[in-house]
Amino acid sequence: MNNIPPASFTFSVAFGDQPQDHDAVFKDLAGIETSREVTAISEGDAYSSLHRLPTGVRQTNVTLKRGVLTANFALLAWVKTSIEDNFSTPIQPKSVIITLLDQDQAPVVAWTLNAAWPVKLQAGALDATSSKVAVETLEFARNSISKKALKSDI
Repeated sequence: MNNIPPASFTFSVAFGDQPQDHDAVFKDLAGIETSREVTAISEGDAYSSLHRLPTGVRQTNVTLKRGVLTANFALLAWVKTSIEDNFSTPIQPKSVIITLLDQDQAPVVAWTLNAAWPVKLQAGALDATSSKVAVETLEFARNSISKKALKSDI
């Protein structure tokens, strides 16, 4: 059994039933977070006893960053329809599967964003004095998240 956690630099992203392609290659991913909200309720006077009780579950948006692509892939079409169509077309939620890979590119852990949909497309800053790659940010809301271990020796 290997007790060393896997590195975080190799991962893949798949959208719904769409196969893995050039459209789903990202350099950065953040926001896989779920938390329980808490409400404070006082008993008696305000200074005697304070109880903290669990309430709703908070799901953060997941942010993906990648180099700007000029081709019109299926992911971009879904993003544009979800964000720019002014609800003339219903938003089509999809499962988004994020898979952490080990050094041999074998799947280790997968997170599934259930009923996810795009909420933001942002072009990164452009700088005429820099030679950095142009980056765009995609942000997705989701209803819930599930995690599944795919390799038992971590």
